[in-house]
Parts: sequence; structure tokens; C-alpha cells
Amino acid sequence: MFNCATFPFGFNNNARKRYPMQLSPTSPRISFLHASDLHLGTSQYGNPTLSQDYVSALQQILQIALDKKVNFILLGGDFFTSRDLLPSIFDKTVQILQNFHNECQTTFQNQIPIIAIEGNHDIRRYSHGKRLEQKFSWLKVLHNLGLLILLDIDLERFPKEGFRPYDEKTKTGSVLQIGNVKIFGTSFIKHDFPEFIQHCYHHLPDPGNQDDPTNLDHTDKSRTFNIFLQHFGIAGQMKNVPGKAYELIKNLRRKVHYLGLGHYHKGFEIENWIFNLGSAEAVSAMETTFRRGIFHCEINQNNQINQRSQNSPKDRGFSKKITRIPLENRKYYWISIQLPMNLRDADAIYTFLRESIEKQWRTNFGREVRKSALIENPRLFLVLRGNKPRKFSTHIQKQLQERLVKEFSVCEIRFYLKFTEAYQSLDKFLSVPIKYQKQQISSL
Repeated sequence: MFNCATFPFGFNNNARKRYPMQLSPTSPRISFLHASDLHLGTSQYGNPTLSQDYVSALQQILQIALDKKVNFILLGGDFFTSRDLLPSIFDKTVQILQNFHNECQTTFQNQIPIIAIEGNHDIRRYSHGKRLEQKFSWLKVLHNLGLLILLDIDLERFPKEGFRPYDEKTKTGSVLQIGNVKIFGTSFIKHDFPEFIQHCYHHLPDPGNQDDPTNLDHTDKSRTFNIFLQHFGIAGQMKNVPGKAYELIKNLRRKVHYLGLGHYHKGFEIENWIFNLGSAEAVSAMETTFRRGIFHCEINQNNQINQRSQNSPKDRGFSKKITRIPLENRKYYWISIQLPMNLRDADAIYTFLRESIEKQWRTNFGREVRKSALIENPRLFLVLRGNKPRKFSTHIQKQLQERLVKEFSVCEIRFYLKFTEAYQSLDKFLSVPIKYQKQQISSL
């Protein structure tokens, strides 16, 4: 069915797996998944259940790839959240990827290649206060094990050499061709970004010109669909988050059909050629309202595509249909509670919080909260306003959270304190001279 190359698989050098590196140039349809920012290894407040959510996101993505029978998967960086990785997380990741490749071989007698780049979290320079070698990462280990393909450039040689075709023997290169699709990719670029983009534009081939060094089959004179996989954000797409100016990259559109991004955890699309899907799972409480998921892209040559899909005039000979596929993420609920002044001890606070949660759940979410009533053990964020109880130490807060977690069978409850300071104790107030009392009263 495919003209395939071979790659070493797993830990056994004798085991081989086949990648569909060259589809027929006349293939009417090629499809892929685009995911990014999985942040495997994230420790959410030391909660092991929450750490498993990121592993679950990876499993879902791979299952979708099997169900959709895609030709390849793109990962846009930050596969791991840090080089400080627990052995159990890495071992679990290896098992998941091995099982995926075994399932591909069993089901399709072939492989769905996973093509990745390194994000800034994958290649952080410091760990436990020590500077690390930039050339090593856990993603490179997975690459060396044959579980994915890592694209990158040699920064010192890149301005002259440009993008080098991926070499199966040396397992190096920055461009991979699958059928009429070329995938260009580099790791996260921190310095000299404007110059880097200029070099990229110079070395990226025109989609209609096959007489270039990146062409892996010089007998094929058909057009190519160019994908550029990068890890950076675009200014203005996330409030108060720095990014690269759109002006720096807009010229790439002349040569790139699909700029696949990672880095920003909030998804966005620009003019049907720039696609950033956001993180696969929320990494912080502030990200719980972001729409997240993965992109499924179907590429058709000669405009053979559903009429409702979005077509770009710059696609020149290709049409693409982009579908956002949501993942089954853990639910997050925010509840705001106004605390009164008469909560004297931890039991009183607990009773008030429990009753407030039950009441607001019925009002805002349409169901009564009881034990095990919250679906799939969600996370509950309580914004506490009003008057801060006198006895509300960190120790008491932790005890309250533990009691409420058991009461409602949620995964976690966190407090966000927004107390006001409008009222003071009578003793403190009377200790202030009369003239200042009058000033404070007049200011209320």
C-alpha cells in the first residue's frame, strides 16, 4: 500500500517498524493530527490524580489518530513540562508510545509516524539550579528509541545549508516528506528570531517548485503542501503575554500552507494558515476557561473537498479542511462565596461553605450536589469574598479543603481569597485617636 522506510523500534534493535514516508504522489487525500503542549510530568500541587490527566490527553490523541486513520501526527513542542521528570512518567510515556505503534502495526500493517519539535519546556537550560547541556532532552531520548521523529536544524550551519532532508540512518534533519506533503520543523528559537525567520523564508521552497534540495523524490514534479512546525506565540493573541509580531512572519504565507504552532496555551487561528490549538490540558487554574483540543487536517489536491470548508487562495492547488476535536478534559467549576462576619471557628466555616456549594450548584448548574454527585471528580475553585474569619490559618484552610473534598467526592478544592478589609475589630478601632476615627468613618 505504501512505499515505506524502516526505523528502529523501542529498545530492541532487531525489531523494525515501517513508516509511510512516501505516499503516492497522486494520493487524493492526506490527513494528520496537530497537537501541542502536552506538558507531561506536570505536578499540579502534588496531586498524582491531576498529573495523570496529561497522560490521559496523550492517550486520547493517539486513539483519535487510530480512529481517523491519519497519515501522521504533529507535535508542536512542550511534550514534557521539564527535564526534571519522574522515571515513572517517562516509563509510562514509553509504554503508551510502544503500544500505539504495536496497534498501528496490527491494525494497518503500517505505522503512523509521530513528528515532533522541541519547545522551550523540553529544553530548559536549568534544572535544580544547574545549567544543563542544551543538546539533551527527554524528547531526544524518545527520538533515539525510535518512538517519534524529531526535526531540528544545526543553528551554526543553517544560514548556509538551509533545511536538510531527514536521514533515516543518522536520524537527523529538519524536513520530512510524506507524499506531496513536506513537513519543516525546528526546535524553540529564543534568540535572533527576526534573522531566523528571514533565513527560513529564504530556504523554504516554493510549493510549486520541486527542483530544490528538500525534494526527496526528484522524479516527482507535482506541487507540495508545505507545513512549518514551530514553537512560538503571536503578539496580541493572549492578553499580557509577549509574542512575536505578525509582521515578522506574514511573508511566510507565500511558501507555507500550514504554520503549525505550539507555545500559547490558548488556541487561535489566523487567516486559515496559522493554527495554534492551545495546551491539551489546563496547566493552571487561569487556563480552565480556554477552549482546547487538537486539530484534524484533511489535505486534498485539485480542490476535491467539502464545499463548506474554508479555502485559501494562497493554497495553490490544495484545499484543506480543519476540524477542531475536543479532548475529554477534567471539569473545572468556579464558585464565588461571600463569607459573613459571624464565622467563629473552623466548623462554622465548613458548614457555611458546604451549604453555599450545594445551593450554588443547584442554582448555577442545575443539579443537587451530594456525595459522588459531581461528574468525573472535577476540580472545584472557591473564590472566597467578604470578611476574612479570624481563625483562618493555612492549616485550617487545608483541613477545610480536605473535608470538602471528601464531602463532595471532587478531585481537588482550592481557595482563592478575595477578602475585603472594610471592617476592623472594635478593640482595634477604639485604640485609634478620636480625630482619626472620624476620618475613617467619613471614608466608609
